[in-house]
Amino acid sequence: MGSDAPPGHYEKPQGFSVSLLVKDPAEADRAFNALAESGTVQMPIQQTFWSPRFGMLTDQFGIPGMVNCEPGSLDPLRFGCPARFQSGRSPGLGV
Repeated sequence: MGSDAPPGHYEKPQGFSVSLLVKDPAEADRAFNALAESGTVQMPIQQTFWSPRFGMLTDQFGIPGMVNCEPGSLDPLRFGCPARFQSGRSPGLGV
């Protein structure tokens, strides 16, 4: 939930980032490009070792955000993922 601030009470957003997780790389590109319009791109959307598409931006309203695409069929060895992460479980987190 979100709302605007009454006059005289607005403060610049800081200390957080909105994170959008999508399943399809094409959807990640679409969402990123729409959010980046009239905003500022900190990291262009691109393939990373953990995701087929990831990018960081600040939208036209000054809200920082990240768009991340689920790994899907990424080969963990191809992208330099350590063997301990190949099971899809996070070590030490019990998940």
